[in-house]
This record gives sequence, C-alpha cells and structure tokens, in this order.
Amino acid sequence: MRIISVMKTFTIYLLLFILVSSMVYAGGPPPPPGNPPCWPPNACVPIDNGILILLFSGLMFGVKKIYDFTIRKNRE
Repeated sequence: MRIISVMKTFTIYLLLFILVSSMVYAGGPPPPPGNPPCWPPNACVPIDNGILILLFSGLMFGVKKIYDFTIRKNRE
C-alpha cells in the first residue's frame, strides 16, 4: 500500500512539473542600444491628475488621523 501511495504522489508531481515547465519560456533578446523607445524620458510618464488625487487623499487621511486623535484625547 505504501508503494502505491508514493507512486501516485510521484506521478502527480511529475505531471505538475511537466505541465508547468511547458508554460515557461525564455524572454526575448534585449533591445538594441541607443535611445529608449520613449524619448525624452519625461514624455513617457503620464503624471496628470493622478498626483493631485494622491496628494488630496494623503491630505484627507492626515486630517482624519488628526481629528481621530483629538476626539480620543478629549474623551480621556
């Protein structure tokens, strides 16, 4: 019985290894030297309203933390 259990486990691991290893491929060659595909570098970075949203949400988080701290301090 023990040998059959070991064989089943080995077979499952072997099939899993074969299936996973068939999905893994090497990457392509590196890009040619020279300018990057997006030149100048700052033209590729889309910083539109995202930074404003991030700053506003950070500000609101700080306001909430200060408000919670003052409420907790007043209760004590």
